[in-house]
Amino acid sequence: MKNILASLALLALAGCFAQSAFANTVQVCSGSPIVASQTQAAGGYTETLQSAGLITGGACQSAPPPVPTSATCRQGAATDIPGVTLVCSGSFVRHAGGCNPLVTGGCPTVSGPFSFANVFGAWPGVYIANDQIFTLGLNQAISIPFTPSPGHSVSFFVNTTYTNAQQNVFSISTEPGLFNNGRANGSTVVCAQGRNPNLTASSNGRAGVGCVLEPGKQYWLNMLPGVVFNGVLQVCNKQPCIVSVQEQLQN
Repeated sequence: MKNILASLALLALAGCFAQSAFANTVQVCSGSPIVASQTQAAGGYTETLQSAGLITGGACQSAPPPVPTSATCRQGAATDIPGVTLVCSGSFVRHAGGCNPLVTGGCPTVSGPFSFANVFGAWPGVYIANDQIFTLGLNQAISIPFTPSPGHSVSFFVNTTYTNAQQNVFSISTEPGLFNNGRANGSTVVCAQGRNPNLTASSNGRAGVGCVLEPGKQYWLNMLPGVVFNGVLQVCNKQPCIVSVQEQLQN
């Protein structure tokens, strides 16, 4: 029996993961943090794990390796616009009913992840004709994941009343934070507009109706305070930087 010594630097938490060099499994261990070594059989060999702070003293068992997840919005991650980063959660003002969002406290504030369900309601949307007003820092953009169900068309457009005379840039992409300088590229950026945008997205199977979306596939609605002027995307350079988006159900 051959002895293999693998020195691992693992976090001292209540549970840890160590990838076996001999088997397509993950060793899940629990116990208290100590400095120790541990020997266990793996694929016909004896594998010795040793590290300072390795969590041992409890049972270890094999488990399937983690399944990679789809792309997610990561706070502070880079977009495809130099210097612009993503905001994935926080708070925004919902202009609903007769409230006045220009008056402090006049409209409800919604907090949490910038998901489609939290911002617009479950697809194709619940908060129809309400303005969702986001105040961002300089060089920040929003990326909202959504998965359309069949048979609907919706539009997303800017209400310039609440953007302090700014304009916004919108895109729908297959990965978070892609604008392609405010232009569609036919692949990762399904559609984009950069001057008072009004994007119509359709999952009803009819080609030529705005952004044609595939039902059940994940997309991202990306929004940026700025404008595309003469083919150049210019981002907000003076605070407050505001995105004001309203959704309308077409069918």
